[in-house]
Amino acid sequence: MPPDTLNLDDAADSLINAGMHPTAVKSKTQTLDTLGQMLARVNNRPARAYFVPGRIEVLGKHVDYAGGQSITCATEQGFCLATAPREDWRVRLIDPVHKREASFPLDANLQPLAGDWTNYPMTVARRIARNFNPDRPGKLTGCDITFTSDLPQAAGLSSSSAMIVALFLAIADANRLGQLDDFKEQIKTDLDLAEYLGCIENGSGFGPLTGDRGVGTKGGSQDHTAILCAQANTLSRFAYRPVQIKQRIPLPTDYVFVVGISGVHSQKTANTLQQYNRAAQLAGTAAEYWREHTGREDEHIDAAVSSSPDAISAYRLPSG
Repeated sequence: MPPDTLNLDDAADSLINAGMHPTAVKSKTQTLDTLGQMLARVNNRPARAYFVPGRIEVLGKHVDYAGGQSITCATEQGFCLATAPREDWRVRLIDPVHKREASFPLDANLQPLAGDWTNYPMTVARRIARNFNPDRPGKLTGCDITFTSDLPQAAGLSSSSAMIVALFLAIADANRLGQLDDFKEQIKTDLDLAEYLGCIENGSGFGPLTGDRGVGTKGGSQDHTAILCAQANTLSRFAYRPVQIKQRIPLPTDYVFVVGISGVHSQKTANTLQQYNRAAQLAGTAAEYWREHTGREDEHIDAAVSSSPDAISAYRLPSG
């Protein structure tokens, strides 16, 4: 399979149209070319190329699971993938930079290992099998994927959610999930898809698409929304539960974001994971308290405080 099977010229055009700087476009297409050549050594079927960015959280921390609003944009750093379908139902991942590989089936009974990098792709594979092929194990199409990322890990740019998005897109395209009635009925827009991918990560159900344990974190869908729904030269203001676009804010073309990495990794394991999830649990508890004491049915905090002009002053949790 020659490298140009990946349509690198088309990939470059897509990245330019998405607002990526020409220097970054050149780097990404070179990376995709390398990944395509590596993929060709293990799979000679027609391949596809993907770039999935990270995100910058400009304003609004820990608001998505509470139904709030945030302002975000996408980055020029992210995941590059080359992928081709297999003849069986296994997914094989090859990461040449970190010299690691993984292989697993598209199986609703997969048991990912918490704390291992494969937790994220295996959770995606399990959820796809559970939601779109629950009664026919082995009937889904697997794929070989070579990938790399220039997103710093655990540095606040949502490398984990970017991996969730990237793996879902690759597996979904290999299986033409977008043509299935169950998919089309529930996921009609990119906003819907972003919310569904947030549910894959946190384990929640999405309408009739049943949930599971997710990856172990109980966040919302802000990161997936920013990654999938950002636009060039704009900041985007989104609301959540459900995901809605509220405003596109023009960003002057001579402005850039400079992201400084402290060197401290924000790994969501052990005590850190418990603290992260506790914030989401407290938001749920506060909404439940509101419903019990008002008789209203507001699903989350944002709906509660928006229910009337004096709702915030009336919203008082008991001391202790």
